[in-house]
This record gives sequence, structure tokens and C-alpha cells, in this order.
Amino acid sequence: MRTIRFQGQEAGTPTCMSACVAMLLGLPYSVVVGEFHAKYFSDEVWKGGNVTAHRYLNEYLEAYGIKNQKQECWDRDNGFIWKDGYYLLSVKSLNDPGSLHAIVIEIVERDEFTKAVFVYDPQRDNPKAFHYSSVAEEAWMHNNNKEKQLKLDCRSVEAYITRDSFNSGAVIQGY
Repeated sequence: MRTIRFQGQEAGTPTCMSACVAMLLGLPYSVVVGEFHAKYFSDEVWKGGNVTAHRYLNEYLEAYGIKNQKQECWDRDNGFIWKDGYYLLSVKSLNDPGSLHAIVIEIVERDEFTKAVFVYDPQRDNPKAFHYSSVAEEAWMHNNNKEKQLKLDCRSVEAYITRDSFNSGAVIQGY
């Protein structure tokens, strides 16, 4: 069983989505930035809006053996259902007001009533940036060793990946 290997985005670059995809695939950040980033943010992809961008994201994940099963977490009557697995989320940026930021969260179902939440924010290692993180089972915002509770302001679930799909996806050996 593989685990997420944290990867941060390069400070001052808008590559949070690429860093998150790299974490989910187990590929080096530089590989994903080189293969994915420019096309994902191109006019060609975004001229079709979110639908086209999601299609490109899904194609990229599936090329490496990871299936986005986002539809399995949607219930028509109850909305989104948080299940055991990995989520690629678009959240409110803590550093660039009015913008979105990508993070990965891992949900571990301990039993039918308890879920642990682990947050992987590509800004974590940037000492000049706020970032989301997890402490116990709450999401927190950190900067300069000051903590205050902050609920994740999730704007969109970009992908849901089951543990089985995550474990079967590509990882560069020795990386």
C-alpha cells in the first residue's frame, strides 16, 4: 500500500494543482509541471470551461492508472458524501484574495462514526505563505507558528480517488 509523498509548489508560482496531481500520482513535481501545467491552464482547455478542464485532469490521471471516481461520492438527495480515500479540492486561497488554491485531503474511515482528515497543502513549506493543514481531526490555518481554526472553504471537488485506485496508480520506482 502506498502513501502520499508530500510535494510543495515552487514559491511564487501558480502550480498548486500540479503539485497536488504529483502527490496523487507519486511523480516528481517537476515532471507534472512539465507535462500537465501549461496545457491545463491553456486557453485551449479552458475555452470549454470547467467541463473541459475536468476532462483533461481526468485524462491525465487515467494515463497514469488513477481513475477519478468523483461521481461515486455524489448523492442526488444529500449532496456530497465524504468517503474513505483521496480528494483533490479547489479551496479559497489564503494568500491571494479572490483566487482558488488546490489541496489534497485524505479521509481515513476509522469506523462508521469517525473519520480522520489529513490535509496536504502545497504551500506548507513556504514560510511566507498561509497554508491549510490538519491537526487531530480539524483543519487549521498556520502562519508564523500562530494557529487559528479555519474550516475548509471548499469551492469544488476536482477528483475523488479510492484507495484501490490510488494504490494501483503509477509511481516512479526509487522516487
